[in-house]
Amino acid sequence: MVAPDGHLTLIAGLAATTGGAPLDLALGAGAHTLYMLNARMHTIQMAAVGARARLGTPAAVATVPASPSGLIAR
Repeated sequence: MVAPDGHLTLIAGLAATTGGAPLDLALGAGAHTLYMLNARMHTIQMAAVGARARLGTPAAVATVPASPSGLIAR
């Protein structure tokens, strides 16, 4: 959870699973979507960013080549 002053508070020891080896993270425009590059599963996953920075359940939205090196989001 993100407090108004920017301090972070852990809500749960395991907030989400990515199903593999997350290599990179990027926030989309407006910071309402978090994109995750998963190197082991060769996918880009997306999760909604809700109130107080709570993440929704990740879902695969694209496949990528076997050797991804980074992620850029707009």
